[in-house]
Amino acid sequence: MGEPSLRITLTYNEDFKKNVCIPYFKDIYKYAQLPGILGERFFQVMDLNSDGYIDYKEFLTGFLRIYCATFDQKTKFVFEIYDFDSDGYISKSDILTILKYVPVANDTPVLGEGKFTQEGGGASDYLERVETLQQMYNSLDLCFGTKERINFQEFSKINEEVASDMLLSVLNLFRERLPCSENYWKYKRSYELQQFNIKNQQEEEEKQTDPSTRSQSPGVQQPGDGIEVQNKMLASPQMTRLKPLSPYLAGANRLRQQKDANNPLLKYVQTKKDPNEMNGQGTIDQQHSPRIENMDEQSVCNSIPISKFQSNHLSKKKNQETSHKLDEDGQLSPTATQAQRLTGFKNIDSPSLLIAAGVQKMNLDNEIDHKITQRFCICGLPCLPDQEMCDSCLDYMGKNFIEDKDKWMDAIKKAIGYANLYDFYDIKENLGQGKYGVVKRAVHKKTQKEVAVKVVKKKELGLKDLELLKREIEVLKICQHPYIITLYDIFENQDYLYIVMEYLSGGDLFSFLEKRAFKVTEERARQIAHQLATAIYYLHSFGIAHRDLKPENILMINTDEKAHVKIVDFGLSKSFGPNETCKEPFGTLCYVAPEILLQRSYDKSVDLWSLGVIVHLMLSGSLPFDDQDDREIAKKTIYQEVTLSHPNWNVVTDDAKDLVLRLLTKNRRDRISLEHVLEHPWIANKKITDLRRKSSDEGDQLLQFVAYSNTDINIINKSSPRKEIA
Repeated sequence: MGEPSLRITLTYNEDFKKNVCIPYFKDIYKYAQLPGILGERFFQVMDLNSDGYIDYKEFLTGFLRIYCATFDQKTKFVFEIYDFDSDGYISKSDILTILKYVPVANDTPVLGEGKFTQEGGGASDYLERVETLQQMYNSLDLCFGTKERINFQEFSKINEEVASDMLLSVLNLFRERLPCSENYWKYKRSYELQQFNIKNQQEEEEKQTDPSTRSQSPGVQQPGDGIEVQNKMLASPQMTRLKPLSPYLAGANRLRQQKDANNPLLKYVQTKKDPNEMNGQGTIDQQHSPRIENMDEQSVCNSIPISKFQSNHLSKKKNQETSHKLDEDGQLSPTATQAQRLTGFKNIDSPSLLIAAGVQKMNLDNEIDHKITQRFCICGLPCLPDQEMCDSCLDYMGKNFIEDKDKWMDAIKKAIGYANLYDFYDIKENLGQGKYGVVKRAVHKKTQKEVAVKVVKKKELGLKDLELLKREIEVLKICQHPYIITLYDIFENQDYLYIVMEYLSGGDLFSFLEKRAFKVTEERARQIAHQLATAIYYLHSFGIAHRDLKPENILMINTDEKAHVKIVDFGLSKSFGPNETCKEPFGTLCYVAPEILLQRSYDKSVDLWSLGVIVHLMLSGSLPFDDQDDREIAKKTIYQEVTLSHPNWNVVTDDAKDLVLRLLTKNRRDRISLEHVLEHPWIANKKITDLRRKSSDEGDQLLQFVAYSNTDINIINKSSPRKEIA
């Protein structure tokens, strides 16, 4: 079976571009709904000429491959999503990297409040994530057998004869998340109907002017003629935990009972043929860094883009409390304009509709401060603070209107998927100022659970900030780990984005150390390092590098002396494919790895360097590379060797010193691996270390994941499928 290629069915003329492509192309931002690395891979597959940009032809080609290509062309598209290095082969690690970002189906019913929970998120925990991974490993073992890699022909055969999880989970997720099912087809049908009418009119005019052509003229083709429907039998999916597979699993028994032997799980539409042929292959342009082999130290340091890094040296550390007060617009209920956009009504002028939508004209009705000086009815007349409308409007609407209003509001909100944060949470005091907005404490009205709400004013964000914020949210969606902050929900309106997260009351690790004059016991430093290392392992197993690990991005769950830590702030994180590297200059000086400063290719191991700096700080009370001048810090990070000569190191064990030196190895290829960190004698006790080594030696991927991403042997036994390890 030869490799399929997509043939574009539509001629690229100005009318089609104006009436179809441009209106739909303006909605490209909606593709941000793809989770994590899937969005990046889709962009790379669409970028046919690998120039880092997508024009409307590439964009059109991309979603035609999802919606109106043959079955084989769709299969090829999914294969290319998995094929990170574009060599025509995919491995288990390639597939796992993608499937780990596919939403997980929850066993626990979720009360959909905000955007995240309405989509089924917010209920998965660590054990459910382990169960999902177990299904992935089992399915891939079944599909691959003894093979290390498979090509496209083998990939197609597996999906048809063995299991279709690899295809359906990604393809159905794309079809659900990409906005091609409504707007594009509306634009396309309108355009085709217009062209059809023009063609008929031209043919009628030709018949009238030349009667001899009437008998020879073929029948008029209707819009959509010539499209073949191709049925394709697929093997049943095996994974019950992946959410995009739920519709197929639910209907599998019914499909098997039908009499047609060729009954498919999916029906695909085959495109018309056209000489314009495009495929989705292409490699990513290599980035080039300055050649430094023949440069002296000063020239190398001068070439470092210092402005790209955050300044955070200990000698100039600022101790200040941050507070921020939102303007009143951020706390008010939706305005009339917002209600119009939410409900879809173009002209809302009826008092009943306005009140049913929850829209009232008020002055200074601040939901945070609860200070109301005057309430106005929708008609513009004042009304009492405890009334929702004046007496005249109440008489006009009828006595039962107020009772019916809540029912109408609930029905409208449910229909449009609208949710107001203040319907579910009582907002309390400021906790601090984050990068994108103020963070407030809140309490859930029903459960009384305390949470932290990050309030982001969207109009103040640039495109880069929006991308970083989206990246942080996507990472948090897949993070169910005891030492990573938990995302509970997301609310959004026209002006604000509200991110509801776990409430951590202990402050950050830097403040924890500062209050103790940067003196903690070696055992306490070991506990924190172990917790951080398991959290980093969890992130790296999903291909995620944090890239900005520092004490300020590590929070204590409470003020207890032995409080656990949690990693936060994933705005600079990056999802790496297998063996993928990058050269983006991100991070914070004093904690950033030398390869990032040198603009060389780096991978997830940059987090290990940052971990080494943090451990150094906890054990000695000082940073390994610090100075008043930012460029001097960069120079020391690149060239100065780590010395443990400070008197504080005299009371530190040799095992701890050994780990610090191995973490702060300047050459990333010689740096200690994360697995060896978690097997290091200073980090873990012998029982956990032996279990980790055993899982690694036996090649048990699931047990390895569980053992390396936990600090407690009891939790490992509870979450591992192999109960005999206890």
